[in-house]
Amino acid sequence: LAHIGIGGTNIHGPDFLALKALPHLVVLGLDFSTVSDEDLEYVKELTFLRSVTLSSSTVSDKGLQLLARM
Repeated sequence: LAHIGIGGTNIHGPDFLALKALPHLVVLGLDFSTVSDEDLEYVKELTFLRSVTLSSSTVSDKGLQLLARM
């Protein structure tokens, strides 16, 4: 599985760590989700990702800075 779209869900925080079981995942779609800046602290641990989409989410510049360090 290389691409997954879980936008529109209520995934938060530690729930993202379950995605570590998908080491071939390169694109994570979080469009229209309720993901927050704090949730991205967990997403940044998914270092195998190459793209995270966040259209229409509540993520701010602070959260984007977390992902920029990936």
